[in-house]
Parts: sequence; C-alpha cells; structure tokens
Amino acid sequence: MEQRRNRWSPLAFMGVGLVVVALLSLASSTWATPAQDAKHSTVTVPPIKTVDKAVVVAGEEAVFEVLLTNNPPNAWTWSDVVMTDTIDSRLGIRGLTTTQGSIGADGQDVTVNVGDILPGGEATITIYVVVEGGDPGDVIENRAYAIRPGYDPLGSTPARMTVGIPVYIPLVLKDYSGP
Repeated sequence: MEQRRNRWSPLAFMGVGLVVVALLSLASSTWATPAQDAKHSTVTVPPIKTVDKAVVVAGEEAVFEVLLTNNPPNAWTWSDVVMTDTIDSRLGIRGLTTTQGSIGADGQDVTVNVGDILPGGEATITIYVVVEGGDPGDVIENRAYAIRPGYDPLGSTPARMTVGIPVYIPLVLKDYSGP
C-alpha cells in the first residue's frame, strides 16, 4: 500500500505542474488572437458622422459628412474598407462625394468602396440631402458603418437633426410702419 502511494505522488505532482504550465501559456501573448495581431487587426476608430444643421424645415438642404481616420497608435493599413449608410426616408439624396474610392446610391442606401486606408490616412464622404417630410419635432437620426471583410461593422455615433416649424413673416406686418 505504501509503495502504491509513493508511485502516484510523483505522477500527481507532474500532472498539477503540467496544468499550471498550460494555464500560464494560455495567458501569454504568444497565443495571439486576430485582435492582437497587427496584420489582422480590426478597424479601431469608428467613423465620425456629422450634420451641418441641428434644425431643418421641409425643403431645406443639409449636409452629412462621414470621416474615416486611420490614426490609432501603431496604425496599420486598413484593407478593403467599405462605408455604408442608409439615409432616413424623410430625406432625399441630392449628391454624393468621396475623397477616396467609388461611391453610389441605391434608393436610400449609400455605399462607398473606400479601399485601403494607409496609416495616418483618412477618407471623407459627403452626402447632400434635402428634407422632404417629417412633422415639427421629429428627430432624424442617421449612422454610417465602416466594414472590413471578416469583421463586424463599426458604427458611428448618430448624426441628429430636428424638424422645426417654418418661420413665416405674417403678411400683415409686410407694410408695418410702427406706432
């Protein structure tokens, strides 16, 4: 019985040691995940989307701008970047421009095949719209998404504008001369 216990003690000690070594090696950086490997890193800076007006009325034009910037520390080239944006149905698209890649719209869906963005590089997409509908007080909210093959889309913070009440000068005041 004593001999049997002596035989198992070194084996148990070695087994526990192997488990500890395995756990420590899993926590080391030698087991790089795609997010840790610079060659396979995701887009880490979300698109920045802005609108030039906070309040709009029917018939008024507004301009959305989407900025994709590759400036994180230790930046790497972002490959095959695509920006997508679905414009609210209360807005009509009047024009599109991009500083890099090709741009197009299918109904309310805007797609920009940006391509590669080098470290320190950026691309700016401009979307010109006109307000075609909405009731006063409606908030029109819009996001843009940067997409790379094999990764989840990265969304911008929403650009918001509120539909306001048109301001008309009453006709009675047109020839008002004062008291």
